[in-house]
Amino acid sequence: MSTKKTQPEALTPEQVAMVFEEIASTAVVVEDLSGMLLTNSVGSLEDEGTVTTAIQLLTRRIGLLAELYGPRCGANRPILVKGEADAWLMPRSFSHAHTDVLCTVIGGRCSPNSENKRDKES
Repeated sequence: MSTKKTQPEALTPEQVAMVFEEIASTAVVVEDLSGMLLTNSVGSLEDEGTVTTAIQLLTRRIGLLAELYGPRCGANRPILVKGEADAWLMPRSFSHAHTDVLCTVIGGRCSPNSENKRDKES
């Protein structure tokens, strides 16, 4: 069994344009939301928190898109700012919360570990 990583399939020029369009469109939304905060156009502190959270989520999306599709757009090296989807999308505490594994993904579904142990024993 080979453990060598395979090169991701290259994107077509149209797909590359779509990736960059997604990144650019998301950046425009982040710019607009940031402008709302800078000009005090947000109605309440609750709304300000919502806008701030939206900015954080959208910037994570931009970073993830770049890392996922950079190598497929013809980059000669991987773009490794954070390295994996979990690092982009989950809170920092996520990677440290792996000591109590509740389930294992098998065949596309999450199976509780207690069931996995029983399956192995039988």
